[in-house]
Amino acid sequence: MPISDFERWVYAETTLEDTVGSVLYFELISTDFRSKDARWRLRRSLIDWMEQVADPRCECQWAADTDFVDMGDQEDLFRTFEHVRHRGQPYWWLSMYRCGACNQGWLVAQEERIYLLYCLRRVDPSQFDRVVRENEWPGDFDHYEHLLQIGQASGRTIRWVDPMASLSLRDTVTDLAKARPHIRVAEISALLGLDLSLATDLARRAVQTDDVDIEFDDANG
Repeated sequence: MPISDFERWVYAETTLEDTVGSVLYFELISTDFRSKDARWRLRRSLIDWMEQVADPRCECQWAADTDFVDMGDQEDLFRTFEHVRHRGQPYWWLSMYRCGACNQGWLVAQEERIYLLYCLRRVDPSQFDRVVRENEWPGDFDHYEHLLQIGQASGRTIRWVDPMASLSLRDTVTDLAKARPHIRVAEISALLGLDLSLATDLARRAVQTDDVDIEFDDANG
């Protein structure tokens, strides 16, 4: 959250003093948010408060409202998660979870093909109930391309032993082209973190075998 937004929220939130107590509340409203040192001291105070009041079993309070975690590093966050519902085709990557410690609902998307990460979004009780009762899902991770953008932005790099033989790469190229016909091969290259020539070869194969439309640069046509 931008500092300016947080400062406005501090002054506008009417239940804040009851939540954090008068001492921390006074520190919040008297902090000079323009000062880096003051912000650092306040952050330490907030962390100390959270460590005192938080359920030690639960990691939800340490996660951002929209976050991601590497597969293999999810044990701490997921140790209290209970799987509630899988969305199913064509959104095979989406599930709803609930924390058994704090009852927080989480929309979880698995990007298990390329960057190997979980993308998470905190949901409020009404959104959670709509998923469970009406199968009405938030649209945050409806597009697999969005998950790849998150993976790309995370800075992860993936090495492939034989990329042309990888079913994950081949299926993902095809799915991207089906979801967005005429996608450019340069976009596929960026999304998958691949050399342009390799992305071009994969795209050509997808066009030939899966009858999808992909736009090639003139030089790679």
